[in-house]
Amino acid sequence: MTQPKTHHVGVLTAYYTKKGRIWWVEQGDKQETFKSIEEMVDKYPELLEVEAIKMSVERRAMARTKTTPVTLQDAEKSADILTKTVTCYYCSGNGEVAFMPCSNCGGTGKIHLSTRGL
Repeated sequence: MTQPKTHHVGVLTAYYTKKGRIWWVEQGDKQETFKSIEEMVDKYPELLEVEAIKMSVERRAMARTKTTPVTLQDAEKSADILTKTVTCYYCSGNGEVAFMPCSNCGGTGKIHLSTRGL
């Protein structure tokens, strides 16, 4: 098994063991375990000086925040729907794939695209 990456701040040494999913903090001969990185940082806030620990705490905090889904505003709902006809990418405009009508364009070789749904 590979050795865990250790982080040093002053007399503190912190590392994470995948087996058991435990954070360890050593201070001289004293060892302490934590089930989460947040518990560890609450007790030892000086560990936030380590960039990797700080980023992990921030990333976990962002994952817990509730965000509201983005919805279209009334002005955007009334926007014009643009359409255009392009050559089918699946059959290269032939209308046939493997001697059968193209399933993408229905054998016409052209596809109608629009901004509806964006």
